[in-house]
Amino acid sequence: MSGSPSPVERVGRLAPVVLAALLGFVAFLLFLGIYLAVPFVNHFYALVTIGVLALLFAIISYFTQALSADASLQRAFSWGFAAMGFALLFLAILLPLNTGITFLGQLAALIVLMLLVIVWVVGISWGVRARGMMRQRTAQRESWASHPPPSAFSYGSSNAPAPTPPAGATNPTPPGAR
Repeated sequence: MSGSPSPVERVGRLAPVVLAALLGFVAFLLFLGIYLAVPFVNHFYALVTIGVLALLFAIISYFTQALSADASLQRAFSWGFAAMGFALLFLAILLPLNTGITFLGQLAALIVLMLLVIVWVVGISWGVRARGMMRQRTAQRESWASHPPPSAFSYGSSNAPAPTPPAGATNPTPPGAR
């Protein structure tokens, strides 16, 4: 049998890449459409909308990791959309794009964003730790599965306690020896 993959395997490898490219293109068109559709005076609201949508796409990408055997592409999209969303939201609030937002409004929005970033970082660290534990469990399961199963006899004899003499007798005499 040759080492080249079958057409079904090639399509199976190519499908996630095509779906990722399609999602990226749709997101780009959506973000560009929002930015161009909103008048220049209201670009603050366009950037906030794009930032919120990017965070929404990040959450969707995170949850779609459960649907894939290799979730590295979804994880990359999740991280990318999250970085883009947080960057846009921070820049929209910190840059002087909107004259209608007060200093207290900016401060409140920054506090909310910082709390969201903290929650996001805690979630990322929890996910990384969980994936590390899963890799360790998988390695242990594979190690265990690679050994032949023990027979009932070897299992029973290896786990049986060794016979011990009674507590009071140092040198017991065999029965009938008197």
